[in-house]
Amino acid sequence: MVTMDQETAGELDYVFLCVLPLFHVFGLAVITCGQLQKGSCIILMAKFDLEMFLRAIEKHRVTHIWVVPPLILALAKHGLVKKFDLSSLKLVGSGAAPLGKELMEECAKNVPSATVIQVVQFEHLYYESCNDYKLKRFDEFCIFFICFV
Repeated sequence: MVTMDQETAGELDYVFLCVLPLFHVFGLAVITCGQLQKGSCIILMAKFDLEMFLRAIEKHRVTHIWVVPPLILALAKHGLVKKFDLSSLKLVGSGAAPLGKELMEECAKNVPSATVIQVVQFEHLYYESCNDYKLKRFDEFCIFFICFV
């Protein structure tokens, strides 16, 4: 599961904000079940609202979020983002559709404490990080064994 990075780093105090639907495997299995099994805190949103999302990150000191590309766009360009303290975020992950380098960099400027990554091409599982914009390939991994470096 995604939790392998936690074991490797010896970190077990993650706080996830889950905005992905729980009827999708990533929202249910990877975030919710995987993180509950590790003892991480999970904040669930009943419905999405950008201000509620940002307020939850600030209030609960969320460390990890997995979002879809429109939310990366909101984090990069919406003026509301700068009104909240998002310094607790360590990782902002995106999937479902590719992001451009410029969008990832804009998002990283608004959330400088976090590494912004995306997962693309699930057949061969790649991930990109705006800190190191080289495509990295993991042929032997499946989506549940992503290791954040």
